[in-house]
Amino acid sequence: MPVEHPLQQVQRVADVVVVGDHGAAVELGVPDLAGQLAPRAVAEAGELRTEEQQQTELLVRLLDPIERRLDGHAGLRFKVDAVSAWTPALIDQVAATGAVEIIDFKGQYGLEYGELSDLLAMYERVIAAFPDALLEDAHDLPEVAELLAPEADRISYDAPIHTVEDLDATPLKPVAVNIKPCRVGDLRSLIAVHAETQKRGLVTYGGGMGEIDVGRGQIQLLAALFHADGPNDTAPSGYNSDTPAADLPDSPLNVRPAPTGFRAL
Repeated sequence: MPVEHPLQQVQRVADVVVVGDHGAAVELGVPDLAGQLAPRAVAEAGELRTEEQQQTELLVRLLDPIERRLDGHAGLRFKVDAVSAWTPALIDQVAATGAVEIIDFKGQYGLEYGELSDLLAMYERVIAAFPDALLEDAHDLPEVAELLAPEADRISYDAPIHTVEDLDATPLKPVAVNIKPCRVGDLRSLIAVHAETQKRGLVTYGGGMGEIDVGRGQIQLLAALFHADGPNDTAPSGYNSDTPAADLPDSPLNVRPAPTGFRAL
């Protein structure tokens, strides 16, 4: 969709705040909220944690931060990292917020995922609970591919996308791609990737990989230029706080370029 004033307004840059702790969580700053909870035999206090205690921790670390942000900024939308530890009840509660636009399975980083049966059960629940969300970076497993076959119109990739050639190398055919300028590298290559995605009619959105200060403003400007109407995960750093301030800018985010150089004011 063309943007009338691409450097003046990002339609939805502030819409998505990543909730997770694998790379993107640091960049978009809701660190360690929905992190992959590997089974731990002993809690910090030295006592065994029950399954109920673990699920309570999941609620506190995932649902509570979403609800706190929505209390002050109802228009926010979220990208969340799905893990096998999610229970059906937790999935339903998060889905009930109506605020999740992207589910990131973190399946393209070579991370351990535990028992295959648990992973597949999580996929089934998430696919059903979030029928309109993009499904990003699914695990490259035949069983997962079978589950996602009916969801072909929601497939997205992030981690594998570095070059134009990568658009044809993903395990499943995407309808959307998360293009991170830092991952692509140079500006010429970034323009080439965006030109190809536009040619193919792919949905595009952007994010960062730890950018702060000038870097965050730059990825917001790039989002305004290339995909102002996408579910960009480049929200202002203030949303990293446990309880974001009420006066933080809402979506659409008004991004103003500096008169010289390439940075946002």
